[in-house]
Amino acid sequence: QFDPQANNMSFTLVSAALRPLPLTRSLSYSLRKAADESLLSREGPYATITLNRTKAHNAINPALANSMLLQLNELKEDKDLRAIFLKANGKSFCAGGDIQHMQKAAEFTFEENEEDAMKLSNLFNAINSFPRPIIALIGGNVFGGGVGIVSCCDIAVSVRKAKFTLSEVKLGVIPATISPFVVPRIGVSNSRRYFLTAEVFDAAEAHRMGLVHTLVDDAEDLNTFEEKMKQNLALCSPDAVGASKDLIFGVSELPLNESTRKWTASQLAEVFSLSFFRIIQELCGVQLYFVVKLQSCRSEQLITPRKA
Repeated sequence: QFDPQANNMSFTLVSAALRPLPLTRSLSYSLRKAADESLLSREGPYATITLNRTKAHNAINPALANSMLLQLNELKEDKDLRAIFLKANGKSFCAGGDIQHMQKAAEFTFEENEEDAMKLSNLFNAINSFPRPIIALIGGNVFGGGVGIVSCCDIAVSVRKAKFTLSEVKLGVIPATISPFVVPRIGVSNSRRYFLTAEVFDAAEAHRMGLVHTLVDDAEDLNTFEEKMKQNLALCSPDAVGASKDLIFGVSELPLNESTRKWTASQLAEVFSLSFFRIIQELCGVQLYFVVKLQSCRSEQLITPRKA
């Protein structure tokens, strides 16, 4: 039985530092080990990142965080990518921060903790701002920083049996680095309850708060949801999807006034000027040119007398 109080470490300025890998003869082994912490796979225009620290309930340590950042940076350059599905092996989706790393972080200086906490924040931001949809498929419990990861995903679906908690205050710390992502996701009122009480809540409550969008019964239903999302996204322009994500972030920070309405109009105008619209117009123009040319040639053949 997984005990969130015993195993979940919070992502804060103190508790979840990321240390750079040492430049030693064991570096290649460390890199291989980091690559095993999260697995990257591709199926056509879709990618899957799978948390793979099953023995630690997928608690995030520096190796896992570095691995995910490398994979996200690699995928960010892929123009053919339509979406990323975020999964986890094992019983838990993500147990928050790693216990052993928490113990090491307690020995860091304030400056080291601040710098390393920003590296954790960079991971959350990389997920949150990724130019294509990131969809979390949650098949197990989610604690602490795992709630932060889910909050950064564009879409989240969870099995009904999953449990969630923001247990930082029970550990004597605060949910600092995840707060810019969790508070907008679940709202100030819900944050005031669950940040301050560290209560464990079920998937139904996570759904009510908007932390997850859909509930399913089991892993098979998660797979069905994944296939449905692929079918939906296959009908969408990847560039338009990315621009829509930017639009959401932009509008959410603006008041409803004429200036905001004018800004949204300019965004639409900019989309219509993007290269892929020009390409479509050019292709249509080329097609029309050849149709007219073919008709013209046929007309000339009809009216031009044959030579004897």
